[in-house]
Order: sequence, then C-alpha cells, then structure tokens
Amino acid sequence: MKVIRQRKEWDCGIATVAMFCGETYGMARIADPFPERDYGLTVQDFCDTVFNLSDHTCQVSRAHYGKPVGTFKLRRCALLIRESGRTFGHWVWTDGTSIYDPERPRPVPVDAYDRSSWLIVRVIT
Repeated sequence: MKVIRQRKEWDCGIATVAMFCGETYGMARIADPFPERDYGLTVQDFCDTVFNLSDHTCQVSRAHYGKPVGTFKLRRCALLIRESGRTFGHWVWTDGTSIYDPERPRPVPVDAYDRSSWLIVRVIT
C-alpha cells in the first residue's frame, strides 16, 4: 500500500479515509458529505465519509486515549492523534507495522515515526 498525500493543510482525514477504504483521494473527496469545508474531518465526519465510500460502519474506540502512538500495539486502523497541548488532531493510517502519514511521502516504521510521542485521541476500525 502507498501513502495517499493530503492536498490541503486540513485534509489529512480525507487522505486517511482513502487509505482506510483502499480508494483514491478523489473518490474519498466525493464521498465527503461536506466537501467544501475549510476545516478537517471530525470523528463523525470521518466515519460518515467511510460509510459513504464503502458501506463500512466504523468502530470508534477511546480505549487508548492519551497514550503515545509509540506505545500502542498497532493493528490495521486509522488513528486520530495530536501533539500534547494542541486542540486539533491529525489523521493517519497504520497497517500494524508502519504509519501512513498523509504529510509524509512514504510509510514510516512505527519505531522510526517522528510523531510517536503524539497522543492517541481515537482508534477507528
């Protein structure tokens, strides 16, 4: 799998939806119920877009809330993460061994991810 890059500062969620569903960025953008928004996807927006694109109903977990990405036993999922002290998050996809960050050109092994100290807000499967 390859990283799907975000195209705007706030659309990491759309790129992550595309990776989550195995679709293109363009298809994920079309599936977004509010494509003209000028802010990123909320958890509900993320799940709605996944459903519109694939009929998959997301499972949302807060079980790992506040734990650093680097300490999470990863599996195939989307993660909403944020740097400590910030109020907004960043969406990424993981296959369990690497992080697919829409701001990075290629997957990064979990132990080499420069945002491994960022905190988990939600886990989406």
